[in-house]
Amino acid sequence: MDDIFLSCLTADTLSSKQDILLDLLKQTYARITVVNIKEETFTALYDVTGMMKEGISLSYNQALEEYLVQNIMVEDRTPAQTALSLDALREFYRSGADSKRLEFRSLVKEFVYEWQEMILTTASAKQPDTIYILLKNINKEKLMSGIIDRFIYHDCDYFIYLDIKKDSYTMFSHSDSGTPLPAIICDSYSTEIVTYANDFVVPEDRDYTIYQMSLEQVSAQLNAHEEHVFYVGVIDPVRGYTRKCLKYVYYDKENQMVLLIRTDVTDIYLKEREKQKSISDALKIAEEASHSKSQFLAQMSHELRTPMNAILGLNEIMKLNLNNQAFLSDCIQKSQSASEYLLSLLNDVLDMSSIEAGKLSLVKQHFLLSQLIDDINTLILPTAEKNDITYSFKNLGNLDTDYYGDKIRVQQILVNLLNNAIKFTPSSGTVELEANISPSPQQDLLTFMVRDSGIGISPDFIPHLFDAFSQEHSSTTSHYAGSGLGLSISHQLVTMMGGTIKVESQLDKGSTFTVSFSLPRYNQQPVKAASSKTSCTTISLAGRRILLVEDHPMNAMIACKLLEQREMLVENAQNGKEGLDFFKNSEPGYFDAILMDIRMPVMDGLTATKEIRNSHHPQAKNIPIIAMTANAFAEDLEKSKDAGMQAHLAKPIRPETLYAALAENICS
Repeated sequence: MDDIFLSCLTADTLSSKQDILLDLLKQTYARITVVNIKEETFTALYDVTGMMKEGISLSYNQALEEYLVQNIMVEDRTPAQTALSLDALREFYRSGADSKRLEFRSLVKEFVYEWQEMILTTASAKQPDTIYILLKNINKEKLMSGIIDRFIYHDCDYFIYLDIKKDSYTMFSHSDSGTPLPAIICDSYSTEIVTYANDFVVPEDRDYTIYQMSLEQVSAQLNAHEEHVFYVGVIDPVRGYTRKCLKYVYYDKENQMVLLIRTDVTDIYLKEREKQKSISDALKIAEEASHSKSQFLAQMSHELRTPMNAILGLNEIMKLNLNNQAFLSDCIQKSQSASEYLLSLLNDVLDMSSIEAGKLSLVKQHFLLSQLIDDINTLILPTAEKNDITYSFKNLGNLDTDYYGDKIRVQQILVNLLNNAIKFTPSSGTVELEANISPSPQQDLLTFMVRDSGIGISPDFIPHLFDAFSQEHSSTTSHYAGSGLGLSISHQLVTMMGGTIKVESQLDKGSTFTVSFSLPRYNQQPVKAASSKTSCTTISLAGRRILLVEDHPMNAMIACKLLEQREMLVENAQNGKEGLDFFKNSEPGYFDAILMDIRMPVMDGLTATKEIRNSHHPQAKNIPIIAMTANAFAEDLEKSKDAGMQAHLAKPIRPETLYAALAENICS
């Protein structure tokens, strides 16, 4: 239509039809002016605003200056002044072009503007040096263009151009996903949102959606926060449940024009749901573990107090029967058994703590398998006989083989399983250990089976058998005693060794545990070393002088008595610094060995040992230093070794172990 008007303006018949054309142009343009670039005059033919007097010629430069100041936004004044200058108009006229379009923002009132379009067009040859300037409002077109830009940018399902004042909207969408869409044009937004919510929104979100989409809530949220965002579930005929984000923002706050953009956030929502489920599952597992630990601590409190009560009670009874030697001997034996049981509980707790903290490590050394089996049988046979259980060992391989691995942990695994078998097997039952060796070029597969004719394990509990702090039923612990950690520890140790542990069981018929792991063979045969060790353990310790570095008076007294029973001479230093001074001030050969506690005031045992090794004393490099400490973890042993100690004895100290360590290290 604009092109038709422009062609009429440039026609030769303009003068005869001017009134008719002006009437037509007035329907489209808000202002029509004519400029004579030669005379530099400006005349308003029509102005709907009434700001310019029609038919009066003015100086163009003066009129332009007033127009720019009164109508054009500050940011657009310089480009407008350049484009509308007489020089620019003359250049346009000389170019021979029919028309030229310019766009500027026009001030309506303070901080409010509208877009205006100016069309420059030349007249016919009968009107030389004349240019017509037509002005019209294009704010609506700009608004829709901006909406479309936003729509494309957000890549949404749809956007709605909402007129709050009129309660009407227009919807635009390019989505072909099949997602449900509202009506394209609607004169009652408030009615349509109820219909849409009932048809497509999931039931649990319907009331919430209607409330959040209401004009009152939208206006309140926009005025308070400048945007209104919420999420709802929508049933998609193709995808099923989908999650949508609805976002309202003002596009034209003055006229209460709002833009509603709906985007699909289903993928993000499902990922977040999965993440929340993972967190919930982890929390549930943690709560179950915490509950199991609480039950375990309550049970351990009972288990620890039982032998402690026996020890304290027996001590009180012995005080009252000091003259009855037979009775005292029996009480001492019972107190010793209670102490051994208490120590086993503490060892289980320490092992489990190390495993959970990731600090338990395997200490590999060479060992003879037949000797290991002999040691296990020696430990188990008296326990089995005491409980009236028949214990047997079946050999299905060559046991006279040296292997390289953690002998202590292998023994711990098998002893745990055998002790459990004896514990849960009634009197007159049977327990059997079977060893099977499957050779290969570099390492052998060792398989041990522990069979018993005991009470068995229920099928429901077998999947939880190796869980930490888990027991089949509380009455079992009360009846049979124990920490309930042995199987869990054994399972962890077997796993650390790269092996497997399995169980087959039937209630009231018994159980079979199968442990398998591979160990490399130890090729060197340390015959002479074994012979030397045997001779060392038989040497006399009488007359040997021992430096005991121990700060605790009770522990020092016990150690002194144990050493003096073998006729050794003992000197006691009460901290590491004092022990260091004792040694440095001694004559060469005065002390035969040093027993060193680790945790002490003034100077700890590790530091004292390093100072001794770095001193200039003639015995500094070779005097045996043996750790005698409550630090019982594998890393503690490594720290002792790194400090320069030859051996590490964990408290409580067994006399025979102490004597053997002294004999071996003094001899070597």
